[in-house]
Amino acid sequence: MPKKDFLNIKVVTMDMWDHFIKAFREHCPQVLIIFNKYHFIANYNRAVINKIRRSEQREQSKENSKYKIYKGSRWLLLKNKENLKDK
Repeated sequence: MPKKDFLNIKVVTMDMWDHFIKAFREHCPQVLIIFNKYHFIANYNRAVINKIRRSEQREQSKENSKYKIYKGSRWLLLKNKENLKDK
């Protein structure tokens, strides 16, 4: 695509990856960036889940059995339920 065509781009939607944002800011400074709803919600949920999980883990002593549950729960909480195994 010729560089002059980049100036015709008005709006883009993308995930929140820094490299995408940086590339558009560099090559299309006029563009309005709208973050993809799915990625926005997924990033928010990950951040909230991690914050709560870490807070709960910090409240437990390392000897407490709950500490180990919280310590190993990150991926369990982030996985889709259809991908979970009984273990």
